[in-house]
Amino acid sequence: EGERIQRAIGQYFQALRNWEPGQEVLALAHLWMGLEALTPVALRRLLCTEGIDRDGLAAKLNVEVKSLEAEVRKQELMSNDVDAYTKAKKASDGFEHGFLAFDEVFEHAASVRMKVASSLRTAILKELSLNPADYSTLTAEPCQKPGHLQVAKYLRGLLIGSGPQLAAPGFDHPYLHW
Repeated sequence: EGERIQRAIGQYFQALRNWEPGQEVLALAHLWMGLEALTPVALRRLLCTEGIDRDGLAAKLNVEVKSLEAEVRKQELMSNDVDAYTKAKKASDGFEHGFLAFDEVFEHAASVRMKVASSLRTAILKELSLNPADYSTLTAEPCQKPGHLQVAKYLRGLLIGSGPQLAAPGFDHPYLHW
């Protein structure tokens, strides 16, 4: 399953690269693609652990076989968070197929981006079959939520002062805490 897990990780990485304000739609699009890449992995794991075929699993989940992947994505990967799943799917489909106004896509994406990112990250870690201690560490605070990336702001200008050293002691360059 390594190839599909790598794809999911790659999509998660791309989502984090688009984590800044104003990029919520692109971040969510990558998160959704990550969930889609990981769905067959979770489905095969469930079939194996349950010891049943697709028809049996569909019956157990009370869905039609054609809806099995979507149900696994919702229940297994999104921890049955129906609201987040529904909004993420609507935003992804509306963005990809152009049937929603962009402000609606943005609204859905912004409202569930954090939940979907956390779900994808947790699902990836689950499929890696880590030892319980490592899994526990990687799913606890502060690692639990994405968004640990900070927005950097740069101030450009001319510094004027006396002496050759404009930086505070211990710093190579002047530093401004905003």
